[in-house]
Amino acid sequence: MTRILVLKSYTATVDHLRDPRLVKCICENCETTMTADKLAPIESAILTPGHASPAGRCPECDQLAYVDQPDLQSLVEIVEQLLTCAELSQEELEPHTQVLIESARLIMGNPR
Repeated sequence: MTRILVLKSYTATVDHLRDPRLVKCICENCETTMTADKLAPIESAILTPGHASPAGRCPECDQLAYVDQPDLQSLVEIVEQLLTCAELSQEELEPHTQVLIESARLIMGNPR
């Protein structure tokens, strides 16, 4: 016999690891971007297991908004910029930091 448990409701608290004024969010409906501190409370919503959890409601259209995740290419560009900055002051860096930079260069396919 298979039993199905139906959860009628639950309460979740959205907690940010960083200052909500620094957490960029985007509305799934109108694509408005805002920081997490500008979001309205969710109150109630239907969530799909396995999907991202919403951070709040969009102040423009009242639909669910999520923390905006940068795409991989954006992260690659950021790391490349950091490597360029680190290269400018390489002689001032601790030896273990130099090793991390060289490892990042190899991962990025950009050995010196």
